[in-house]
Amino acid sequence: AFGQPISLKNILTHTAGFEEQLKDLFTADKRSPNLGNYLKTHIPKRIFAPGMTPAYSNYGAMLAGYVVERVSGQPFNDYIHQNIFKPLGMTHSTFAQPLPPELVPLMSNGYVLASDEPKGFETVGPFPAGSLTSSAVDMSKFMLAHLQDGRLGAAQILKPETTRLMHSRAFALDPAANAMAYGFYEESRNGQRIIGHGGDTVYFHSDLHLLADAGVG
Repeated sequence: AFGQPISLKNILTHTAGFEEQLKDLFTADKRSPNLGNYLKTHIPKRIFAPGMTPAYSNYGAMLAGYVVERVSGQPFNDYIHQNIFKPLGMTHSTFAQPLPPELVPLMSNGYVLASDEPKGFETVGPFPAGSLTSSAVDMSKFMLAHLQDGRLGAAQILKPETTRLMHSRAFALDPAANAMAYGFYEESRNGQRIIGHGGDTVYFHSDLHLLADAGVG
């Protein structure tokens, strides 16, 4: 489309040009779908030329996860567990759907209204884009690694130069505007540069913010 291929940089900065779609974003099926089959049956329209217009795409994030599978030769869940969760000691984090039995008793209930009955575990269709179940303690370890050039204790999950590249301004429509970074997006509060990412399901809402210059997450 538009005479240009989509690059991985486009995908990671949400400038691939995909329309956003919500069909099958959440599913009543308790199992994760087959990643390749889901991608091939849910291809969104391309409405912008790549590298030109930021347009958030869950499909794009899922596509990046599939690239990880194809390049590594491992299921996405296994790759993330081996290369991020295990080295950082994130023992209460998983992309598995449904939850592993040992984590089920630790999972909080979700509510639409506090006065309503609790709801069941939510299954995300494009799972690399939004099915992480984690704890605040585990996410603090993830943030510390990003604030310390990819290192936490003896574990080095990213090269320092890779970490700095991930945090840098990768795409912006204007120098004065907040930019997309790699997997993160810029925000600004009270003169502070912030990179982060939010996440939402029907019952849960999360936000991760890094003030890298101040060493705070």
